[in-house]
Amino acid sequence: MRPGASISGFGPVHRIVITLVVVILLTSAHSQASDLASSVDPTRLSEHRKTGLGLYLTSKDAHDALTRDPSILFIDVRTPAEFGLVGHPVEIDRNIPFAFLGTSVNPNFGQYGFVRNPHFVSQVEDYVTAAGGTRSSAIILICRSGSRSRHSVNFLAEAGFSRVWHVVDGFEGRGNRDGHRVLEGWRHEKLPWKYAIGPGQAHVAVQP
Repeated sequence: MRPGASISGFGPVHRIVITLVVVILLTSAHSQASDLASSVDPTRLSEHRKTGLGLYLTSKDAHDALTRDPSILFIDVRTPAEFGLVGHPVEIDRNIPFAFLGTSVNPNFGQYGFVRNPHFVSQVEDYVTAAGGTRSSAIILICRSGSRSRHSVNFLAEAGFSRVWHVVDGFEGRGNRDGHRVLEGWRHEKLPWKYAIGPGQAHVAVQP
């Protein structure tokens, strides 16, 4: 381009070429933020790990996606106690619990049961909006072993979120015959994690 020239001085062909380049660049940027590479074969997933959106990642997939694009929102839906005392991925943006730990023991599991967080969807909506995102933004959810994140995805899908990925192996993964969670998951894969809760990561409780 000559010094002092402007795009408006170009002919029709030049303007078409410039428009096509802009469209390609915008499409490429959108693709990077929404079409995340996954190694999960949905046909091999058990029903309790499937979501209505059908978007799945392993913990390794999630880490790779976040490394490529740190703007993807990464939400941990476990309880605040799990988030702090068990540990969490370094890359987590916010802890927004799908459920809280109850006070009654579930006889089927020999553990305290969960009480669903009635504000979960609205808390995610508020956080995504504050982060500059929308219901079509790329979001990754993780829990302990993939159960709560699966339910979380479905609740968000009902609220209009369309690109929410479910980390199928979770932070700790499934338990072995002794119930020990040493088979899979973020920690098992030796991906970066920590105990300390960083600025902005902590769950923000709803004020009564």
